[in-house]
Amino acid sequence: MKVEKEKKLVTIHCNDFSSVRGTIYINQGERLQDFINDDKREFIVVTGVTVSSGFFKIPTRRNTLILNKAFIKCIEEG
Repeated sequence: MKVEKEKKLVTIHCNDFSSVRGTIYINQGERLQDFINDDKREFIVVTGVTVSSGFFKIPTRRNTLILNKAFIKCIEEG
């Protein structure tokens, strides 16, 4: 069974001072806050990723990034 997802363009600010910009997919009608606070998810998948400066040498563009939520300092929509 396929569950319809809603695309959210986000900017994620990480603990190492890097920023990740890309798209996450959440359940229809779900708030971004509820998605992030879900204890069942330790990681989130971000697609169409652009990474901006940080301590780690990560290529600027990625198709997909799986990000540990413990690494996130804050997240903004849009």
